[in-house]
Amino acid sequence: MLIGIQQGIQLLLDDCINAWKSYIGLTWIISVAHPLFHFLRLSNKTNVAKNKIWVFNFLEYIFLQGTLTVFWTSAETFCNVNDGQNGLEFVFTAWLSLPILIVLSFMFDLKLKRTKLNI
Repeated sequence: MLIGIQQGIQLLLDDCINAWKSYIGLTWIISVAHPLFHFLRLSNKTNVAKNKIWVFNFLEYIFLQGTLTVFWTSAETFCNVNDGQNGLEFVFTAWLSLPILIVLSFMFDLKLKRTKLNI
């Protein structure tokens, strides 16, 4: 899914390096705004089903993985190097995203319980 989003941006910008820079910037913004949106939604006591947390987890996992790539690679590396290193970087950022996602899920679970109990 990460590569598909980047390819879509590349079609719009017609340049691989600018597409990756735009993608990384977009994932930074969304990875911060997405949890805030869900916290506000829970704070407003909107009816949120517990089984919809998986949608949040799935999307946030993708955004976090894209966000964390900036620490281990650059847009130039993604576009100009084809030695298989890019796949390893995605695997590494995928594993690093999991602890962050677990903490966010735990926080949402607590917030959801407090909202249902009216605390």
